[in-house]
Amino acid sequence: MRVFLYARVSKDDRGEREQNPEAQLIPMRAEATKKGWEVSEEFVDRHTGGEMNRPSFKAMMERVARKECDAIMVWKVDRFSRFDPMEAIVVLYYIREYGVDFISLMDPDASTINNPLPVLLRLPLLSLRLAFAAMEKESISIRTKAGIAAKRATGDWHGGRPKGSLDKEQRVVSTANRDISVADMFKPSA
Repeated sequence: MRVFLYARVSKDDRGEREQNPEAQLIPMRAEATKKGWEVSEEFVDRHTGGEMNRPSFKAMMERVARKECDAIMVWKVDRFSRFDPMEAIVVLYYIREYGVDFISLMDPDASTINNPLPVLLRLPLLSLRLAFAAMEKESISIRTKAGIAAKRATGDWHGGRPKGSLDKEQRVVSTANRDISVADMFKPSA
């Protein structure tokens, strides 16, 4: 079986250091090796999970539409999506329509492969996981805004990235691409 690995990294809770994607990729590679699966490609995004239109995510979905893999493996559901849970379910529906399985290493009840749970039980559990991921995105936003407001009140906030940030890549938060449809995720980029 050909598997795509997908990792998405964020900053730590203080917004200072980027997570290392290897923390997700190493256990996924080990699982693929253990199962005898071929890792066709690894996709890594350094973008918010709250937007569907992430460069590697989009590239992976285009390859899914060309049926270049049999499964997508993520470390955890929240690495796959923190955008609207209903849109995430539709993306997963499209993935299944292309004959591609979804595997969440840390959330096996959300996986579509080797899952003993009936579909009618799996869907509500997956919906809950996706909703919690979206709620975490909202919580992070609230904490960040509160931290900035507190620093502004004391005169310690001057804008920009926090001191000590190791994030060298510019994160993309594009308002122009927010209105992309789920179906567009699977279409080749112009």
